[in-house]
Formats: sequence, C-alpha cells, structure tokens
Amino acid sequence: MITSQRNSLADNLQQQSESLDNLAHHFSGLSHRLDGLFEECRYMEQDLDYNKKSLQLYCQQFAFDFDMVPNCKKLLHGRQTRLNYKYLFEGQMSFEQLHEKEFGEPFPMVYADNGHQGPGSTHGIQLVRVGGHVEVDPSINPTLAAAAISPTEAVIQVDGEAVIARFDAIDVSKVELVCNEEGCCLIPKDDNPYNDLVVESTEEQQDLGHDHYDQ
Repeated sequence: MITSQRNSLADNLQQQSESLDNLAHHFSGLSHRLDGLFEECRYMEQDLDYNKKSLQLYCQQFAFDFDMVPNCKKLLHGRQTRLNYKYLFEGQMSFEQLHEKEFGEPFPMVYADNGHQGPGSTHGIQLVRVGGHVEVDPSINPTLAAAAISPTEAVIQVDGEAVIARFDAIDVSKVELVCNEEGCCLIPKDDNPYNDLVVESTEEQQDLGHDHYDQ
C-alpha cells in the first residue's frame, strides 16, 4: 500500500516536472517571439523616424515658398508638429559631394546655438551662419543677395538653426534681414517694424531704415 502511494507520488512529481519543463519551454518560445517583435518594432520606428526626417527635409524646401504645398505647410506649422528646421547638414554625403563638385568645397557643418555668444546682430540674436559674401545676379532682390551663400541660395535662420533655400523658393514678404559684423541672413518676419533692414544698393545711397547695411 505504502509502496503504491510512493509510486503514485513519484509519478505525480514526474508529471509536474514535465509540465514545468513544458511551460518553461513555452515561455522561452514566447520570450523569443517578444524579443523578435520588439526588434521589429525598433526597426519600424527607425524607418518611421527616417521617413519623417526625409519628409521634413523635403517640406523645408518649400518653407518660405509663395505657394507652399498644403500638406507641407501643415507639417511645418502645425501646433503639434513644430519642427526644428534643419537642412542637409547631418551626414548627407551625397549633398555635400554635390556642392563640393559645384562650388569647389563642401559647405561647413552648421549646428544650433549652443549658448556661445557670437557677434552681436541688429536683432539681438546670435547668427549661426551668415551670407552676403558672394556675387549674385544684379536682378536678384537685394534682401536675398545680402543673405546669399551661393549664386542661387540664401541662408534663413529659424529657431536658432540655419536653413538653405533657393532664391526662387523664398517669398521676400515672409522674411526679413538680420545682420552682424560678419554678414547677414534671413529670419521669418517678427512683426517688429523698428528693427527692419531695407537693403538698397550703394549706388542709390539710400538710408536703410533704423539700421544701415550697404550691399
């Protein structure tokens, strides 16, 4: 009788051990599946981030256009999707190689304001990049020419970062000029008429409003 009970208990223990082994194997499989799902989610998030950045970079090209694509305008200016305007300054080698071929040397990397106090500007802000040191076609608007960084492009500063845009993609009515002792760039209009710079050529010898800048 006692032997039979012992055998029965041993069988039960064996079954429980096997059940625990099966459960452990099952949970191990689930753990591997979860790890795989997490890895897939991580890759998907990376793809989404890359696609979002690509879309943002594409939309930036039209940030100051006369007729911005509606979806781009919503992305760039929506309250919940406010962007830190960035141009192709983050490892986009094809862009750098393109400009190296076209202009002879790559553009320098430009980063957001890190607190370093640079030369003072007409608007009391630090300018991370300025233009106005290249020759442009005389037909180009003087305001754009004053911020030119190439014969066809000007630099615009938004939220402490530099954006490069083609002349023909900039609506001059939406931007204004800000200058320091090294040069000038464009910024979105700040609705403050007292710091506006109105650029005229030196030949016309006209005053430039509240501040003076000779092209």
